Amino acid sequence: FNIDGLGKRVVDQFWDLKLVRKPSDIFKLDYEKILNLEGWGDLSIKNLKVAINNAKNVDEERANLTKDYEDKFNNPYVAAELGYIDEVIDPSLTRKRICESLEMLKNKRDKNPPKKHGNIPL
Repeated sequence: FNIDGLGKRVVDQFWDLKLVRKPSDIFKLDYEKILNLEGWGDLSIKNLKVAINNAKNVDEERANLTKDYEDKFNNPYVAAELGYIDEVIDPSLTRKRICESLEMLKNKRDKNPPKKHGNIPL
C-alpha cells in the first residue's frame, strides 16, 4: 500500500505493539491505542485515517479500471468488431480450421514478377 504518513518506522512501531500483523490489519487499526502512543495526537490520527481511506479508494478504483480494461481490450469479440482480427475461432474447432486452411493453400503457387536486376558479386 502507498499510504501517506505510514512509513517503515510507523509500521515497525505498530508491529512491535501488535497492532498490525498482516497488511489488511492497517485498515482495522485501533485508533484509541495509537492515540496513547508518543508522537501521536488528534491531528496525526485524523491524517492517518484520511490517508488510509484514500488508499481504500485507490484499490477500489484500480479494480474498477482493471475490469473496464479487460472488458474493452482483453476480449476477442471487441477486437473482431474493430477489425483487428478476421474471426474468432472456438478452441474446439481450431484443428479443423487449420486443416481446412492448409488444404486450401496446398496447390497455391507464388507468382513473383521477373527480376529486373541481379545482384553483383562484391
